[in-house]
Amino acid sequence: MTWRTYSLLLAGGHRIDFDAEENDPLLDQLATLIAVNADQRPAGLVEIPLRHGQSRLTVSTQALVGVISDTSLRLVAAAAASTTAAPPIEPSIVVHWRDFLTPADHAALVDFAIAHEAKFTPSGVSTQDKQYRESWVLTDFPAFSALMEQRIRDRLGALLPAFGLPPEHPLPRFEAQLTAHNDGNYYRQHNDNGSADTRSRLLTYVYYFNRSPKAYTGGELRVFDSTVRDNFYVAAEHYRDYQPENNSIVFFLSRYLHEVRPVSCPSGAFADGRFTINGWLHEA
Repeated sequence: MTWRTYSLLLAGGHRIDFDAEENDPLLDQLATLIAVNADQRPAGLVEIPLRHGQSRLTVSTQALVGVISDTSLRLVAAAAASTTAAPPIEPSIVVHWRDFLTPADHAALVDFAIAHEAKFTPSGVSTQDKQYRESWVLTDFPAFSALMEQRIRDRLGALLPAFGLPPEHPLPRFEAQLTAHNDGNYYRQHNDNGSADTRSRLLTYVYYFNRSPKAYTGGELRVFDSTVRDNFYVAAEHYRDYQPENNSIVFFLSRYLHEVRPVSCPSGAFADGRFTINGWLHEA
């Protein structure tokens, strides 16, 4: 058994000498942790052997700064060979409110959407990819878009703090469209502020409505957690699905990656589909 003495540097200018065998996995562990920024390390404790292992010192992983050793090349190699720490995951924040409109307003909106079927036009995306989104949209419905804006503005005091924003955060412009999804319709993964003309979108909202009884399935909103890759927000592996619950509304940051899962509407009738007023709260 060959022991060597190493010096462990800790936050606050502290230094501890410890003994370890040349092939002790602890050395690789320390090198791997030190190679990662302290705020990105997994929280935990590391046991450091003292007096040839006769006693041990427990140190927080966030306190590690460096190791001084005459075998530094092996330590550096261990750090370089270790897997680069995965970027931190940012869980998505989604606010979900039920019974958002009064029963009378909800019923009037359902009737309005069905009565204006002929005015809906095929949806599209800024990239002109015809295989990316299938739905129908209506952009001219001033009475209901104004109703949605007023209802949302009335509740900004509860909404904005959920996203770490002050209640008085300026939101000078609202944007809305009425969307219909029917059998086989969908919207693949995207964000809502990824182009030059959408950059001011801060929050996305989706209000769900349909006639009763509900005659479709699917159409869940899938919202992905976020991570940063090459200085861009991208979707993490984890996501959560939100059911299109009648007369409910969800809010989330417009930069979140999200998608609409395929809808199944056996009748194919426009009136039986999944309807939403979806829109965006723009910041100054």
